[in-house]
Amino acid sequence: MPQVPMKSPIPAHSRMKTLVFLGNYAPRCCGIATFTQDLRSAVLSADPSVNAPVAMVSDDPERYTCPEEVQLILSEKERSAYRAAAESVNRLNADAVSLQHEFGIYGGPSGSWILDFLKHVKAPVVTTCHTVLREPSPEQRQVLQSITRHSDRVIVMAEKGRELLKEIYGVPDEKIAVIPHGIPDAAMTREERAAVRESLGWSQRRVLLTFGLVGPSKGIEQAIMALPEIVKQHPNALYVVTGATHPNLLRDQGENYRERLQALAEELNVAEHLQFINRFVSRAELVQLIGAADVYLTPYLNEAQITSGTLAYAFGMGKPVISTPYWHAAELLADDHGILVPFRDTEQLAKAANVLFQDDSVRESISARAYQKGREMTWDAVGRRYNGVIEDAVALRRRAAIRTAVATVEAVPQPAIHHFAHMTGEHGIHQHAIGTEPDPVHGYCTDDNARAVIALTDLMRINHPDNRIGSMFTRCFNVLIQACDLRTDRFRNFMSEEGEWLESYGSEDSHGRAVWALGHVVHHCPSSREREYARKILRVAAPAVVRFTSPRAWAFTLMGITNYLDGVRSDILTEILRDELASRLFSLYERYASDDWLWFENNITYDNAKLPEALLAAARQTGKITWCRAALRTLGFLVRSQTALEGHFRPVGCQGFWQRGGRPAQWDQQPLEAQAMTSACLEAYKLTGQMRWLDSAWRAFAWFTGGNDHALSLVDEATGGCCDGLMKYGVNINQGAESTLAWIQSAAQMRLMSQMPAFVLPSQIPAESSATAAA
Repeated sequence: MPQVPMKSPIPAHSRMKTLVFLGNYAPRCCGIATFTQDLRSAVLSADPSVNAPVAMVSDDPERYTCPEEVQLILSEKERSAYRAAAESVNRLNADAVSLQHEFGIYGGPSGSWILDFLKHVKAPVVTTCHTVLREPSPEQRQVLQSITRHSDRVIVMAEKGRELLKEIYGVPDEKIAVIPHGIPDAAMTREERAAVRESLGWSQRRVLLTFGLVGPSKGIEQAIMALPEIVKQHPNALYVVTGATHPNLLRDQGENYRERLQALAEELNVAEHLQFINRFVSRAELVQLIGAADVYLTPYLNEAQITSGTLAYAFGMGKPVISTPYWHAAELLADDHGILVPFRDTEQLAKAANVLFQDDSVRESISARAYQKGREMTWDAVGRRYNGVIEDAVALRRRAAIRTAVATVEAVPQPAIHHFAHMTGEHGIHQHAIGTEPDPVHGYCTDDNARAVIALTDLMRINHPDNRIGSMFTRCFNVLIQACDLRTDRFRNFMSEEGEWLESYGSEDSHGRAVWALGHVVHHCPSSREREYARKILRVAAPAVVRFTSPRAWAFTLMGITNYLDGVRSDILTEILRDELASRLFSLYERYASDDWLWFENNITYDNAKLPEALLAAARQTGKITWCRAALRTLGFLVRSQTALEGHFRPVGCQGFWQRGGRPAQWDQQPLEAQAMTSACLEAYKLTGQMRWLDSAWRAFAWFTGGNDHALSLVDEATGGCCDGLMKYGVNINQGAESTLAWIQSAAQMRLMSQMPAFVLPSQIPAESSATAAA
């Protein structure tokens, strides 16, 4: 799929990337198979960038050699295949499904097994109803009602279909779209027509043509019974019946019905005026046959036919049509666009044929009106209309998901901060706790005070009502400022209970987290005094990171720098540093990533999602598509790798981490990982507007409150404390600073989510393929 160069601000992209077609498909020989193939081609013609795989419904999976676009074969006779098909479509991360419905092509009573697919597929579904019965059996009514309930939009090919869906099946009008059956935009010159007629032996004949699968419902015997009267006035008349016998009829009765038709023609002395083309013809051959005929005939016996593809083809090519008044024909041929004759009225049928054979002006007038109206039915026009309806369905589903997400966000309570306050002493927040009590032995650290500053800033952003937040912020922020030794431009990390620094400088990661917190303050803190302090210290301390070797220190610093630049808008030296650090992360990706290991290193350890999140933030500011691709791919890899088979978030455990080529450790799952994943997926959602990232953020956030391997909550909602990890035996009951702050920050971020730009006008970028970027 072609990529659009990404600039800042990031441009819009097509709303629909992958559209799965589900239904009968060539090489199956039936009208719906042909329709699905033609519709797919029309949609691709309207938007060539769409990826359009086909899920083919097959009566005999071993029988067909399928074209390359058929990526899934659904055996109609195996019920388990329907849910499996839904899961396959889900793995494709399809934007939508175009489903063809006809009673008889899906398994189960009245085709009910298709509901197993509809109940489990995640993408919006647009269903085309090829048959809408006016008098369905109770079972048929229930099945079609369920199909339409599970469909985001329903398409019929005539207004009568809309009427029946509303009156008989209770489908809301706004859910229904009427789009005519598509037709080829084909026309023959006089010379071409003459050549085809000669090749068929029709040069001296007046030809009536009927096309389609042959069966008793088509009324062919009525046309044969009209032939004697037609032949009286036009001895050169020829009635051509093109199409194979319906496969179900052929299976049960062989060619008995066709043989009866032949016997009827012989009995009426018109056998030489009847020609069978007993095979399934290609679209190209059909176009030639219709073009070469003089009149098209559909003498069907039942009015309850909402769609006839053969009628649409002939009509759209400007062929004069004689038809019984079944629903589709009555609507299409109204206002002198064709001739309607009563059901089983052979006298009127013969009269109409004789008029058209005899009066060239009548025939040409009807032909011109039909051809003109048919321009609205060409496959190009139909493809554009289908694209519009499907894209509307995708947009409606997305808006509904956003409304649900916003409502859920509003249900996330303001996180309690009692335990946070209890852990905060004279020198900011204590590192560790024994149970719920601060552990003075381990004192304080810059790492956790930086986390506290970020969390407290976010609590102010969500207007948290606890009046202790201001004083807690001041204490933690002051420690952060004092931690920077201006003589070395490095942050010290560990501090004793008495407030003495225990080292000349701390780890590279703690330095990066401190810069991150300062940038967060510059961008989001309401106090101009604190913003100015943070700005000055960040500009002093950030450049030291170029000497660091820790990818996480680079990532934490990038988080701070991008926040800082969002706040100050322009700072050339800091922009240069941002680009340098982002380039380093991208270089690691290029060095280590492969098809089965989309990561920055040969191991996955802690605070993992911060690496792609930082690269995404840099891509958002610079518009660098290569950084964006790498970030989305690595984050998608991390999401997939940390999703249990049951569907919940399972972070890589600290008891062994995950070495390339090995298996990820399961236990000692840390709240820090759930927070990092929540934050990174929200950044991806803000950047792309794709709901899969919002879903992944919710899954990671739910880990705190029971969406985990033990279905246990790690959070004391009354105090806001969070346990230190999920162990094989249960939870680690200690509630240290890192864990508690991970919960509080995640809860604040989920509440802030409704303020993201993506909820108003999504920032959209060229999406990665489902195989690489999908969560």
